[in-house]
Amino acid sequence: MSDEKMMKENHKKLEEVAKTKAYYRSFLPMSKMFPYELCVNGKSDSLSFLDLAPRYAKVYSSVFRIDESFLPKLEAAIRESFKGAGRNEQALLKLNSSALCFLLHFYRLNGLRMEIDGGIFEGKKVAFEDQHPVFNSPANLDGRIDGTYTKAGETVEASLFLEGKFCEFYEAGEFKARKGIYEKDFGKPYLDFFRKYLAGIPDIAIEGGQRAWLTANRPAYLEGLKQMIAHFIGISNDGNIKAKRKFLALVDYPFEECDVRTNFEKDLEILAKSLNRDGKKNDLYVLPKALHYGKDIVCPDMGARFFYSEFDTMPKVGPFFYIDEKIHAAKSVMRPIKGDEFVDSDISHFDFYEKLRKDGVKGATEHTDYGYFPRGRVLFDVKNLIYKVYVDQCLLKSVEAKERIAKEYCLKDARFEFDVDEHYRCAGCDETIRENDRYI
Repeated sequence: MSDEKMMKENHKKLEEVAKTKAYYRSFLPMSKMFPYELCVNGKSDSLSFLDLAPRYAKVYSSVFRIDESFLPKLEAAIRESFKGAGRNEQALLKLNSSALCFLLHFYRLNGLRMEIDGGIFEGKKVAFEDQHPVFNSPANLDGRIDGTYTKAGETVEASLFLEGKFCEFYEAGEFKARKGIYEKDFGKPYLDFFRKYLAGIPDIAIEGGQRAWLTANRPAYLEGLKQMIAHFIGISNDGNIKAKRKFLALVDYPFEECDVRTNFEKDLEILAKSLNRDGKKNDLYVLPKALHYGKDIVCPDMGARFFYSEFDTMPKVGPFFYIDEKIHAAKSVMRPIKGDEFVDSDISHFDFYEKLRKDGVKGATEHTDYGYFPRGRVLFDVKNLIYKVYVDQCLLKSVEAKERIAKEYCLKDARFEFDVDEHYRCAGCDETIRENDRYI
């Protein structure tokens, strides 16, 4: 099979997967560089696991447009990631892998500053696959960031321990309401801690004895709760940690709403309160809210940032159409541009509408004139630091449409305003468009 034909086959397979798992849609452009098995399963017969770090680094450099000068750092981070017990050799080949997401965001940490529990944490150095003892077994964290913590005028050494997530909440959408927590693996004290820390979380329980099960009668990410408790125990038990202040947090991409994730946010807050009551004696604090990629943690490389930007909650710019009460958006992450009055994408409404027609979008395939449906564009006003949403009169009058547009472009937490652009006229407000349109 030719390379071109294989790419088309890969693309077609991924499109089928994307129909049921929306986050795969952004993997489609990458299907030209990654075989289908790597995109979905993280498997390849063509790659040996012997000295993989240089190969992985070259692949990522090509796919995510990483400058060659950073390859030594990337390769070192990959080698360090392989030392864990989580089969990261395979996980790092999966585009939907939280291990790959964590690696690309942290491999060249260029300073990290954030407010935690009333003080300021400043991160300076990162370690991957950080292990800590949990009774009979070690627990692997995705990473540890060492730095300083300043509160009330006092500065001490500090470490931020991170558990990274990417698609896990959405994979758990079809959740299994049971998760094994076996005494033979972790020991009886582990089960006792579970019963103690989970006591305040509604609808979650532990059933059984030595072969116990963590259960839920609602959508819940049980693995995440299990991991946070295990990491808390592991960090508390580790006498080799030099940092005076210790913080444990989960970092993820909230790129789609789902019941599992919404419930987990509430569960994490309750769990953090329970854990922090015991954490005080070890100067260990669990963050009650997850950190977010794209907001709290920004990817250092532009290519990877654009790839992940589809998933983050940072505001976007670009054109859109409102067809049959559904938004079709061509979103771009906002690029910082000096001197320009507005930040915009380079996609025209005409080209975007042609793409919608080729993709078989109902409505677009039936009307040839791209001006037939209501449309608009989101820009960023550099001088006034506000997002401008330009629309036609029909959209400006619709409260529901404006709410959907703001949500689609992640404008909820940003300064933005709607305004009319006289160039945008649709069949609803211009009779000549209705008369001239050719209905197919």
